[in-house]
Amino acid sequence: MKNLLLLAIIIFATIGGYAQQSAPAVDALINKLKDIAENHATEKVYLSFDKPVYKTGDTIYFKAFVTLGDKHLPSTLSNVLHVDLINLTNKSTNHVKLRIKEGTAWGDFTLPDSLNPQDYAIRGYTAWMKNEGNYFYKRLTLSQPPAVKLSAQSKTPAPDLQFFPEGGYLVADIDTKIAFKALAYNGKGINLKGRIVDDAGKQVAEINSTHLGMGSFTFKAKNGVGYKAVVTFNDNREYIYQLPTTVSKGISLAVDNTMPDSARISITSNRPYFRDNRNKVHTLLIYSQGLIKTVPCTLDTALITLDVATKKLASGIVQVVLLSPEGQILAHRRLFVFGNNDLTLHLDKDSVGSSTVLSVTNTNTANFRANFSVSILGGLKPDEGGEAGSNIMSYLLLSSDLKGYIEDPDYYFRSRSLQSRQHLDLVMLTHGYNKWSWNELFKYGQGPAKFPAEKGFSISGLVKDMAGNALYNATVMLFTKDLKVVNEQVTDKQGSFSFNDLDLPDTAFVLKALSAKGSDKLKITYTEKAEQLPDTGMDELANVYNAMVDSTKKIPADISRKTKRTLQEVTITAKKTAKLEMTPMGLPDQVISGDKFDSDGQMMAKLMGRLRNVDFIWDQTKNIFRMKSRHIYRGIMKVYVNDMEMQDDFNINNIDPHVVETVTAFTNPTTGAGAVVIKTNRARLFKNDPSKGITPVSVAGYYNAREFYVPKFVAAESFDKPKTLFWNANLQFFNNDKQILNLPQIKTKSTLIIEGMANDGRLVYEAFNL
Repeated sequence: MKNLLLLAIIIFATIGGYAQQSAPAVDALINKLKDIAENHATEKVYLSFDKPVYKTGDTIYFKAFVTLGDKHLPSTLSNVLHVDLINLTNKSTNHVKLRIKEGTAWGDFTLPDSLNPQDYAIRGYTAWMKNEGNYFYKRLTLSQPPAVKLSAQSKTPAPDLQFFPEGGYLVADIDTKIAFKALAYNGKGINLKGRIVDDAGKQVAEINSTHLGMGSFTFKAKNGVGYKAVVTFNDNREYIYQLPTTVSKGISLAVDNTMPDSARISITSNRPYFRDNRNKVHTLLIYSQGLIKTVPCTLDTALITLDVATKKLASGIVQVVLLSPEGQILAHRRLFVFGNNDLTLHLDKDSVGSSTVLSVTNTNTANFRANFSVSILGGLKPDEGGEAGSNIMSYLLLSSDLKGYIEDPDYYFRSRSLQSRQHLDLVMLTHGYNKWSWNELFKYGQGPAKFPAEKGFSISGLVKDMAGNALYNATVMLFTKDLKVVNEQVTDKQGSFSFNDLDLPDTAFVLKALSAKGSDKLKITYTEKAEQLPDTGMDELANVYNAMVDSTKKIPADISRKTKRTLQEVTITAKKTAKLEMTPMGLPDQVISGDKFDSDGQMMAKLMGRLRNVDFIWDQTKNIFRMKSRHIYRGIMKVYVNDMEMQDDFNINNIDPHVVETVTAFTNPTTGAGAVVIKTNRARLFKNDPSKGITPVSVAGYYNAREFYVPKFVAAESFDKPKTLFWNANLQFFNNDKQILNLPQIKTKSTLIIEGMANDGRLVYEAFNL
């Protein structure tokens, strides 16, 4: 039995024997699974928020956890996280890029007051995730959707009811469990009751939902007989639905996962299948956390049972697949396992305040590291939470691995009672696996990934001579704004260069180029790379409560016009007034808005007619204009572009006027000779510079998250909506199991929520009432 100890599971089998070698098709399947785990690992993103409900004008604080592979280890694949605020038409109203470090990142959004009170989503993803489209979505409803009103002449669309035989097929003459799921036209589960009848109208089973429109029943189908369900919903109308067609010859796979420490697998053949396949070796494949276990099973009896010890498995979805002697998939079953090695947290409530002690138990490793987000909410109600209580465990272990909308996923993790585990098993029976289907397994991951993992941002462009010809073998050097060399490379035959995977905090750089002969008489063009947003929006989220948007065919015409809701693209037209702020040079003397400049002409000419108390002096040696303040006589005014000081020979005419956002003049500074500070609103700032082969560039780098203000004391008060009283996006544990939380003294009822992950992939979510 030594060969059965992989995956740390023990299987006790009542089977007749084991084959020594697998069929070539089985080996090919196993190799494909290994290839997927090693070379096509899935990245997932989960965002933890400071509170569940927001309004316009609020700041949304969030912490991102990025995992890689089925073990949910902190991702080492991507270094860049993208977070969008999008509407129902997939238009992004805000986008930030965050630097991923040890699988975590954090940031914030401020919701403009001008946002329409409609429905939005926050979307989190990496470039690698575009290959599968498994983005994280958090629906953000700024106002409750209006109730759908049906006209008196209209009829409510019939609920959708689907049946799922355990293992995949309704096999004749075998007692088969059939799960079902009923959805109302708003996309949510709806309860039902009724009966299963055969072609003659004879009742063969009762049907009753037990949780959110889901349930199951067991009966033995007969070959050649059709079956249908006659059910009623809350409108007391009778509906009829057909059951799947019966398979005359086949084998079934069933799993009893109600036991706390083990699961019983049953493989049953009906008489025709057993007659034709007796003593043939089938293979049972168990796939968990990226690890694979196969059990050869000789079909010397019509019923084979195996007990799987699940207590040592990590929490998550386990896949069980039955393969024919030729390696064909005969049956497939999912089950959810709650492992016994989860992290648990303990909060010393007697010390809530500046010396609150948080303890982590079951660290289970000498090199334990963990990273958590911590929030304290006042006014939180149990039924508030946007996506019906989704947290890091329910999302990463359940929702992100299943197709379709999971209603109230947190319910299955709040309690691990027999009833909640039975309800969770219904979810396993009625939802498909998201990453790939077993029948299309070999099509998955073919060829190189369309979207490679993003290690940083890039700066690319072209180098040409003064005649406009591409320069081959020219040296291009990239400097930071303080003129530290980042890297250098040579151009290709098209004159192109590209500095990739720049994982730096800077956003302002300088490009300098020299020809192969050392000349700087050339042109550099910085090529701005447009951000490619995912082409899918929040359709699935919209269907949660508003399935009629995408299902107008099922809705009578007279109500489809009333219930279909289209969110217009948000356009913010109000402009902020230029603000005079104190700087090391004192207060600015003048601020000119960029909309004062038209796109024609040179930048210096635009300034000559508008800058006050500035003289423009021609420098014959450098062939450029310089600026000098009339208030002081200490020298030439400096020029700054996007917080980067330009060199003395910089030609201000290299700036395109139409990309200028503001021009700020310091003509009477407290120190120095004064300055002109230019801010732009695009990454491509400069025209080709034919004089020195130097081009400053500004790129959209990493966003720097703001700190949440934490008061020392929070007075007793009541809240109509949840209010964030405390937020810490980066609580870390390093080789220790205790941490001091510097919490404010809170005099009102509140809830402390902690969620995060450890370096070994274990997840934790805890809520404490304070």
